[in-house]
Amino acid sequence: MQPDRPSASERDAVETIGRLLFTTLLPPNILTCYRRSRDEARRSGKRLRLRLRIEAPDLAILPWEFLFDELEGDHISLNQETPLTRYLELERPVESLTIPPPIRILGMIASPQDQMPLDVAQEKKALAAALDHLIENREVELDWVPGQTVRDLDAALLRQPCHILHFIGHGSFNEQRGEGYIILADNKSNSHLLTARELGGVFARQTTLRLVVLNACEGARASETNLFSSTGAMLLQRGIPAVVSMQYAITDRAALEFARNFYDALARKLPIDAAVTEARFWLRLNFNDSSEWGTPVLYMRAPDGNLFTVDVTNTMFHGQISPGKSPTPQNRTVTGPLTPRNETERGLQILLRKVKQFWIEGVLEKSLFQKVLIDLEMEQMQSVVENPWTSILERPGVNSEPLPPEKTNCGCVCGRGSSLLILGEPGSGKTTALLELARSLIARHERDSSLLLPVVFNLSSWVEPQQTIIHWLTDELSAKYQIPKKIGRAWLEESRLLPLLDGLDELLPERRAACVQAINAFIAEAGLMGTVVCCRLREYIDLPVRLMLNAAVRLQQLTDEQVQAYLAEAGARLVALQTAFQRDSAMRIDARSPLMLNLMVRAYQDLTVAEVLREGIETTALRRKQLMDAYVARMFRRAEQRVTV
Repeated sequence: MQPDRPSASERDAVETIGRLLFTTLLPPNILTCYRRSRDEARRSGKRLRLRLRIEAPDLAILPWEFLFDELEGDHISLNQETPLTRYLELERPVESLTIPPPIRILGMIASPQDQMPLDVAQEKKALAAALDHLIENREVELDWVPGQTVRDLDAALLRQPCHILHFIGHGSFNEQRGEGYIILADNKSNSHLLTARELGGVFARQTTLRLVVLNACEGARASETNLFSSTGAMLLQRGIPAVVSMQYAITDRAALEFARNFYDALARKLPIDAAVTEARFWLRLNFNDSSEWGTPVLYMRAPDGNLFTVDVTNTMFHGQISPGKSPTPQNRTVTGPLTPRNETERGLQILLRKVKQFWIEGVLEKSLFQKVLIDLEMEQMQSVVENPWTSILERPGVNSEPLPPEKTNCGCVCGRGSSLLILGEPGSGKTTALLELARSLIARHERDSSLLLPVVFNLSSWVEPQQTIIHWLTDELSAKYQIPKKIGRAWLEESRLLPLLDGLDELLPERRAACVQAINAFIAEAGLMGTVVCCRLREYIDLPVRLMLNAAVRLQQLTDEQVQAYLAEAGARLVALQTAFQRDSAMRIDARSPLMLNLMVRAYQDLTVAEVLREGIETTALRRKQLMDAYVARMFRRAEQRVTV
């Protein structure tokens, strides 16, 4: 599984083969239809899914992944506009599957003693490193089969149902039987050849298994007489919706680069054919002297490429309403101020100035995120309108639609309802979004003083589970803003303030649920007109109770296109970082976090590619340590320069 890199002449040969396949597959009349369909898809902002249904076995064995479009000047399977699959239309339909996060991947490594040895520990470490950003965010869960035999595999599948099986090992093709196989181990650790048909039998009992990835040689090889002879095609025939297998040998580095980008795309809810195309693109970009991007073959029988739906929303909203509680706050009419009007207004203006000076001028405008001027996006989901939320905004997914650009600010969302939950991954800019909302609401209050005055609080100081939120807010107004408790309590009871509560995830896990219950009681009993809460997504999903708010937003990560556009605009000082992103997909994925991107921008200015990309940086922890070291060193140099001046 360690072939030599192809020479330039070999790459030219791949391109020549691709041209020949393209002209053979698309004669002039069909080519015209193809061009029109592609142009129409472009005008509609959609993809043109290319599904190869080749019934002649002697043609199915050809490397159609190398199809080369002379007019476009590239291989079509590298273009997201034209994802390419080996599509097998079978009578057995693909049943829909909705799963809660995370996506469960079961890995298996087989290295029998009579085969070329594999470093099992290193293989496991490498795959885990390729997926570590997804594992860290709990979007993916990776478990391993504790053994190498078929019984070990079957037992692992029965013990813990999985969605994806990722096999690393050896495979080949039996010319006499005309069937592909993988090589497991027997009870004596010698080779046990398991045919594709037998492997399909092991999978037949698995109702949740949607994808098999075979990182084994010749998993896509077939005979010239049987269309279903390859391991990938046979597994489809036995009921697996999709199989990714290798038609040629592939290097370990290329296989891991493919896996990282492929699973990352799946976690971002791309259809599987689009995910394979995305992985091909980055594989070609990072291994530009190799044609290994054409080695993976996707066999698929899911018409739309969607293998499962990861339903974050229903996970969030499961059992969130307590019996007897109203799902929405009951606003209370203010009967009159408890203090003279001029004194109240003067006190509110003092509080307003303090909020602006500390949170807006002192925190928001000096934060790292202000250097990354990229709008964070959200999407609206309509599938939860029966819940106490009037809307849910999330990253792209099923039953969702993007908010129009003018609606993506949290202030617009808050304007549609009286309460809001801001969710996001670590480093996604949740606190910044909260403070941006505060700035927007402060500006509105300055134009119309009858509107609620936003005040920022950090829930990390809520340490007494028995303390009510209104008592805690009163204490915080006194301690943090020097507002007398009597006056602060009166403002809260009169619904003059809009509490913006940051840091729910900063509480100890055993206190979070109690805090949510306290906030719900506060909303229901005090009848405030609005409350905003900010929390990490995973910490919120893990809670056994839910906040009774009107709306929820989930901040999306930056897209690769946004990051690239930002770096391009930054100019020559970040050229090395742009090159590093092209060569190292792990760094590129990290940069989707606004915080991580900003640290990179500050740490890696004016450096060379060699200084940014250091050898031996394999895991997320090591990459981030290198980044933080570079960032701290940069800040110290800046401080020394200021002192010298």
